[in-house]
Amino acid sequence: MLVVFGLDNQEIAGILEEYATLLELNGEDVFRVNAYRRAAKSLRNLNTSVVELWRSNGLEGVPGVGRAIAEKIGEIISTGRLKALEELRARIPREVVELTGVPFVGPKTARLLYTKFRVSGRVHLIEKLKDGSLVKQGFSPRLAEKILGAVEGVGEAFTKMLLVEGMNEASQLIDNIGGPELELYVCGSIRRGKEVVGDVDMVVLSKTKDKTLLDLVSKLSGGKTLAEGESKLTWVSPRRVQFDFRLAHPEYLGAMQLYFTGSKEHNIALRTHAQRLGFKLSEFGLFGGDGVRVAGATEEEVYAKLGLQYIEPELRENAGEIEAASKGVLPKLVGVSDVFGDYHVHSTWSDGVDTLERMVEGAIRQGYRYVVFTDHSKSERVANGMSEERLRKQEEEIEKLRSKYGSIEILHGSEVDILSGGRLDYDNRTLAQLDYVVASLHRRFTSDTEVLTQAVIRALENRYVDTLGHPTNRMLGRRPENGVDLEKVMAAAKKNSKFLEVDGQPRRMDLPSIWVKRAVEEGVHLVLSSDAHSTAELGYMMFALINARRGWAGAQNIVNSSQKFRGART
Repeated sequence: MLVVFGLDNQEIAGILEEYATLLELNGEDVFRVNAYRRAAKSLRNLNTSVVELWRSNGLEGVPGVGRAIAEKIGEIISTGRLKALEELRARIPREVVELTGVPFVGPKTARLLYTKFRVSGRVHLIEKLKDGSLVKQGFSPRLAEKILGAVEGVGEAFTKMLLVEGMNEASQLIDNIGGPELELYVCGSIRRGKEVVGDVDMVVLSKTKDKTLLDLVSKLSGGKTLAEGESKLTWVSPRRVQFDFRLAHPEYLGAMQLYFTGSKEHNIALRTHAQRLGFKLSEFGLFGGDGVRVAGATEEEVYAKLGLQYIEPELRENAGEIEAASKGVLPKLVGVSDVFGDYHVHSTWSDGVDTLERMVEGAIRQGYRYVVFTDHSKSERVANGMSEERLRKQEEEIEKLRSKYGSIEILHGSEVDILSGGRLDYDNRTLAQLDYVVASLHRRFTSDTEVLTQAVIRALENRYVDTLGHPTNRMLGRRPENGVDLEKVMAAAKKNSKFLEVDGQPRRMDLPSIWVKRAVEEGVHLVLSSDAHSTAELGYMMFALINARRGWAGAQNIVNSSQKFRGART
């Protein structure tokens, strides 16, 4: 009897990605390594089950999946393991694999650090870089400076999960153990929409007094329980993700959610506000001077009793939200129903996984009224950037799709590289033929931040540019912000009536929310985009929306809240 192991698309893709990493560390051919990475990316972006495709012999229809990789996927599904991966794991130390996750540390450097310099992992590496001992042992001072600078530049993201990863961990746990007797509510930094999160905080609602967190323990499979009690529980999952649980009963569910959502700074400020009004606020409710609970069942009633507008979780950072709520001037934040189109979408014409037509169909399923294709310009060779000739051929295909799909407006744009001196990757004659241009800085061509800033400003002065794409070009946990002076860039965008993008790719979430708020204050309009490379990634618009909300943006600040496409040129 054939046993099929219960692995989902993301888990299977993760196994292929690990295999690719170990192949690279083992010195395998780069084309073979990249083939497994491309296949993993395709699996992550599938809308259908990999297991079902395997059952129907349809795996080889997935982009990037040939016969050899399909056989490996079949082995994973049918046995729950990959023998070739296990052999590489036995051959390559875990510490070497961990070191490859550090910026500027490739396979050769990782092996060198482990064998010659006895570095045992990422934390140990940072310690040796900071105290200078690695350089004293003979490690390259220049490379040491680059690595340390990059690690410090990415900050807390280096050791934390992406928001999307935290959301997925929480969702899987709720699916596995949630039920009518114990309802689970996600709180903490995930609920506030922070770009990176350290752990998963959950409030567990017990509808009966006899149910406690001890009843939850038996449902948690594997992992390790660090702290256990009737009302508090800390558990580390088999994937080494920490979950902190707090028990609540209906009469104080809202107060517990408020407390466990945070931020710590917001909670302190809110308790101070309550004290000034003669109340005491805790995770068990809002109490009057006589010790009687006067609110707590919902967050809304706690805020109302304190004379405040309801404060959305994304705003709870003690950044002026309590004062604004007390005056009744909190903005109505942009919501899902305010977004009518996607301004930044890729296809197989450059580095996307799905065809133009599939992306159009995906946009229709999202309920959009328009979608803008922005495949890469010619200098992005690693992303299959498009020559002028290919750009013209893409326009012909888009024109055919316009005739076929009348329910959605299909725009032809491009993500055009900003080159040295602020030159653009296409000339003005080519740019003029496009419906929309998002200019993006994909690489630092100079270490001089002022020169880099002026290049971006010059690009924004081009009459055919609509939007500055992912303005800081950060990659959370991997690459720091590019250092451009966003004050000057924002002033140039405002002067030239250009837009700034809020990119929803989970590893970008760029423009950062602090600068979203500044753009809102300065009256610079924002474009929300998924930067999707597949139909599945069209859902990344959610992360652009989260960042916009964290930056106090309302629908009036967002370009794609318009029911019709609007470029900066119109």
